[in-house]
Amino acid sequence: MKLKNRKLTIFLASTAALGALAVSPFLETQVKADINAQLASIAQTGTSAKAAANVTTEVSPIRQAIIDQLAAKGVQYQELSSQ
Repeated sequence: MKLKNRKLTIFLASTAALGALAVSPFLETQVKADINAQLASIAQTGTSAKAAANVTTEVSPIRQAIIDQLAAKGVQYQELSSQ
């Protein structure tokens, strides 16, 4: 019985400690600083513009599956769509 009570006490204490860390303003400030640093590096390198260009030029897997199914039936997807 003592072992069960000890495990419960340790569990509750660790839960309280993790809860205190979760609401700590220090951790929130650190996360915001990390996000701001990442945004600054992305803005300097222009990575987001490159990623957006890649997404718009690539064919999504769903669209490619539709194109393949239509091609199997002999229908040209380019004739049906302006893309």
